[in-house]
Amino acid sequence: MIVCKFGGSSVADADQLKKVKYIVSKNIDRQILIVSAPGKRNKEDIKVTDLLYASSEAAKSDGSCKNVFAQVRERFLGILNDLKLDSSEMIKSLDEVELKIDAGAGTDYAASRGEYLNARLISIYFGWEFVDAEELIVINDNGTINENTWNLCKERLSGSNYIIPGFYGKSLSNKVKTFSRGGSDISGSIIAKAVGASLYENWTDVAGCYNADPRYIDGAYPIPQMTYREVRELSIVGASVFHPEAIIPVHEAGIPINIKNTNADEEKGTMITLDRDDNNTEVIGVSGETGFTKLSINKLLLMVEPSIYNVLISIVKNNGITPILTFINPDSICWFFPSRAITDKLLENLKVRLINEFNIDSIEYKRELSIIGLVGQGLKKKPVALAKSICALNDSKINIDSINYGASEMTLYISVDEKDSRAAVQSIFNANFK
Repeated sequence: MIVCKFGGSSVADADQLKKVKYIVSKNIDRQILIVSAPGKRNKEDIKVTDLLYASSEAAKSDGSCKNVFAQVRERFLGILNDLKLDSSEMIKSLDEVELKIDAGAGTDYAASRGEYLNARLISIYFGWEFVDAEELIVINDNGTINENTWNLCKERLSGSNYIIPGFYGKSLSNKVKTFSRGGSDISGSIIAKAVGASLYENWTDVAGCYNADPRYIDGAYPIPQMTYREVRELSIVGASVFHPEAIIPVHEAGIPINIKNTNADEEKGTMITLDRDDNNTEVIGVSGETGFTKLSINKLLLMVEPSIYNVLISIVKNNGITPILTFINPDSICWFFPSRAITDKLLENLKVRLINEFNIDSIEYKRELSIIGLVGQGLKKKPVALAKSICALNDSKINIDSINYGASEMTLYISVDEKDSRAAVQSIFNANFK
């Protein structure tokens, strides 16, 4: 059995849904579909989910979401009309959703209705059974998957040909609860694990996971095969084709993921597996993310006392900030934080406290940094990638702030000034992939 998830761009209008139906018809093993809300049809368009968020706000402020929700209604009825389908069932569903939003059903309920309504519509179009995600997925208060989910899925999905809305499930108190944005990937991964799928296909509007962001990097191309861990490592530094949390269920079950393009279904896309054929490839991808602040703490023999790190990290977290990356040696700790989460005042207060309590030799912080990551299972085996990258940055006259191999030994982190981020990624890409 193949579980397929189709993203917002893949289900944005009637023409896209015709492509989806054609793709599904080409393989009888494609028996379960998880669908997103309709995405943008063009750059100026508004996502249905954003309209539903606006509907919830209008209900709170004005007592009615009618005017905003009219755009949601028009979108779904327009798709039905273009597909020449009867709209009576959808009108009932739309009326019910509008009433509940007006009655104060809440933000999660409103946000989830794009997936819910689209799954209803697609089930009509396909003639497949609609199964509400509330029947299948239980989400704990902290956003993790409740163990009851697996039994609920196995019991309910005992046959085939199901259409399931992504992005949400139910809370422990039986209310609609959503995942984070992009959470339909998580829904698909959960269902794939629960039914023991042979493959999880993730259909989107790109031809797989690229070795660099093709919107900004000249010459970027899809990666044929990569591992679960490589996807996770790339996601840390900004690559966003596949939701990083969605890796976990299929990784646990050993189910391969195929990221494919709905608009070019013959292309192979990217296959994500536990291992890959060429494990010695130095670098499979490079990505960069801006908006970081670095905090460096230096003291002779700082890490000799094993408990000192726990004390330091507790102080940092008690100030409401959590490091994204941590680099340690015997005399220093270096933390990278999202800049938006840490003010200058907080940094200064933290600096004073650490100096007073631990007799620190020096504490420095630096704003407006970008972290670039080179990822590949063979990175440490063939360190020529490091030499190539340093030379490329030097040739481009880009100053390097810091360099560090990650704990996984498959990622090389290089921090540079934020203003040099895109040029740095392009230089490193050219050195390693051209």
